[in-house]
Amino acid sequence: MRRPLPHAAPSPLFVPFAAALVVLSGLLMLPAHLMPIPISPFAPWTPEALVLATLLAATIYVPRKRWIRGIGVAVVLVYWTYAWYDALVYTAFQRHGVLYEDIRFVVDALYLIPELASPERAVLGVAALGAVAGMIAMIPRLVRAFQEAGRLRATWALLLALHLMAWPYILWHAPAEEWGVEHQTYREIREDERLRTLTAQIHANLDASRALHDLVNTLDQGRTDSTYHTYADLELQERPSIYWFLMESYGQVLSTHPELKAPYAALIDSVETALRSDGWHMATAVGTAPIRGGRSWLSHATLLSGVRIHRQLLNDRLVRHPSYPSIVRTLQAQGYHTVGLKPPVRARPGLPLSDPYDFDRMFYLNDLNYEGPRYGWGIVPDQYSLHYTHEQALDDNDPFFLFFSMVDSHALWKHGLIPYVDDWRVFNDGPGVSDGGDRRWIRQHRREDRPELVPDSLSNRFIFQQEPHLRYFRTIAHNWRLLRDYIRADAPEDALVWVMGDHQPPVLSSESADVPMHVFARDPERLQPFLEQGFTRGLTPNPDAQTVWPLEGLYSLTMRALAQYNDLPPEAAPLRPEGVPYRMLAP
Repeated sequence: MRRPLPHAAPSPLFVPFAAALVVLSGLLMLPAHLMPIPISPFAPWTPEALVLATLLAATIYVPRKRWIRGIGVAVVLVYWTYAWYDALVYTAFQRHGVLYEDIRFVVDALYLIPELASPERAVLGVAALGAVAGMIAMIPRLVRAFQEAGRLRATWALLLALHLMAWPYILWHAPAEEWGVEHQTYREIREDERLRTLTAQIHANLDASRALHDLVNTLDQGRTDSTYHTYADLELQERPSIYWFLMESYGQVLSTHPELKAPYAALIDSVETALRSDGWHMATAVGTAPIRGGRSWLSHATLLSGVRIHRQLLNDRLVRHPSYPSIVRTLQAQGYHTVGLKPPVRARPGLPLSDPYDFDRMFYLNDLNYEGPRYGWGIVPDQYSLHYTHEQALDDNDPFFLFFSMVDSHALWKHGLIPYVDDWRVFNDGPGVSDGGDRRWIRQHRREDRPELVPDSLSNRFIFQQEPHLRYFRTIAHNWRLLRDYIRADAPEDALVWVMGDHQPPVLSSESADVPMHVFARDPERLQPFLEQGFTRGLTPNPDAQTVWPLEGLYSLTMRALAQYNDLPPEAAPLRPEGVPYRMLAP
């Protein structure tokens, strides 16, 4: 029996088909338009929509059309869900999805729901769920429109024209198109691949997940690198107190953003001038963080362990096996009093507090005796946290090591500047934490922005009225003012002070994971070990310098510097600029 030929005459089915093709492409592209994930060069079309429309149209005369439509709906849902998942991951972490790791974050996010709940968020959540339900309800209609239009010659004429235009672009032009370094995805799997389609991204996601699974399951194999164990044999007589200040979201984008590089240069010059007038010397390099845009705790783990911890699963492994050497334990063995300061960290249901490094003293949110206004994500102002910890744990302990994860500059910088007060104790005189702050109290106790830190052109408007990148800069300037004043007034005479970023800021586009890395000392001779390793004098890195220090190398660099202060031979403290291999994590 001969099947009827497709209709030659125009049919009402053709318009729904063409509209369905446009709508499906729009649905798959919508996450990229609403979030900062790179937009595919195929936009506003998606190759998947064209291929799905063609396959479904070809099944018009195949038996069990309902089953085929069901499969079509499932495939569209997979692509649509993946597009949203990838966009959300990219927005949060400035990387594309790796399913094997991201499932872990879903579990953690569920624990945070009670803390983040509010009437406003509940309304937004209900609205979002309604929009999602509406889009999902639309998908079966799109699939039916594709299938039913298979009877029309006009459908096949349109599909043929679209395929003839699309595939040369997909196969030859798009792969050669320069799409930007930050848009390369899964670079650990294929350094030179620039992914374009959702299908390719899903494949690479599964490939990256498999590689991460293999990595985690082979950590116990091979010999353990014993470099860090050798530091326990050092005999240090000269032991300067050491600060590691990790400034939240302090990224190299400050030196490259067209609207930020000039005010940032002025800011750094002002800080350098003030500290030099007080007898401080400094050196700077560019560091490379293991992550971008978020997950600060992975940078913390990388610094303290001397191993590149760029995946949550590696960090989980590290926490479960805390008996490896770390700079905290190494400095404790040398007589240092070690102090950790992480103000925003508090116990949550299902997420207990954990200190795998065994600091002598650890300050979390509930250890700070803070009763003042609540500020943003971190709740406690850095000015209060630092001075409270100094008074409680540093004044009478020499030498000491302070690891301070700062939080004032946490994204999205929309809460306004935190007050900078003459006496940090005044914070506890304000409205209580449960009151959420009092704007009159904040205005009364806020110092004016100092012109040498924030140019008049950036401070003559309310921060709420400015673009995100300007709000970001003002919070960084706020933190530099805090550190400048603390170093001048309270840092011990012999201190070795580090100030560095933990990652590039979220939301702002960046092409690398680079962060500034500064070291301060009153004795210029104490900077010599860092200058020998490519650091440049001052707070501005030499633009021609090629040396980039990964954060995992700072452990060994610090120990090498301490060895040189004590006139020990270089081999006494082996240098590991790239850290040690993952197999160090073997229990």
